[in-house]
Amino acid sequence: MRALILLFCLASVIFYILYIFNGIAESALKKRKFYMKTLLIRISAAALMCVCFFTIIYTSIYKLFGQNAFDGENIGSDLVSQLVSFLYFSVATFATVGYGDISPVDSTSRLAVIMEICFSFITVAYALSMLTEFRRIFSPGPDDKLPEEL
Repeated sequence: MRALILLFCLASVIFYILYIFNGIAESALKKRKFYMKTLLIRISAAALMCVCFFTIIYTSIYKLFGQNAFDGENIGSDLVSQLVSFLYFSVATFATVGYGDISPVDSTSRLAVIMEICFSFITVAYALSMLTEFRRIFSPGPDDKLPEEL
């Protein structure tokens, strides 16, 4: 069961990486015009998708393997409080803050955390690759020039 969970995580991360880099390559080749709203939605959706995906993975691991997978106080005894705890843990992991109040204990949970860290770095790399588009959007164009004084 542990191997299936990790294979699912790994396949999802690989699919995500291929999808993101394919989108970047298409953008570069086709020279598509991006708008600020589209860029912000893509980056926000990627980050939100990562956090939600790993929240579900961590909760599933905890439900299957219990205290042997994650250690921490106040993780919760019901599903809702566990989801909130692992949402918090996933956000802290994504942001690379790592408060330490919840920690992975076994190899399965540690490998899942490593995959989220890789996932988050790819998301940040995607966001950084879009900086050239941000710069293009905010650079002055012919319409932004001030009229010459007489």
